Amino acid sequence: MILVWRLRKIWECIGITNKYVEETKPWNLAKEEKQEELRAFIRLLVEAIRKISEEISAFMPKTAESIFSS
Repeated sequence: MILVWRLRKIWECIGITNKYVEETKPWNLAKEEKQEELRAFIRLLVEAIRKISEEISAFMPKTAESIFSS
């Protein structure tokens, strides 16, 4: 039961991260040359991906390793 809960939380985090990308529209930040906002977006996104890779390591170790090493 704890594993199911943990997986739900991981997917929730992935969903929130995806929504953040869709709402922020980093491609528009790049087009509009909003460099500082784009850098802040990228920093936050990289941190979210790093955290997600840590969380999935128990379930998908090779995938997590691949994400973390990229």
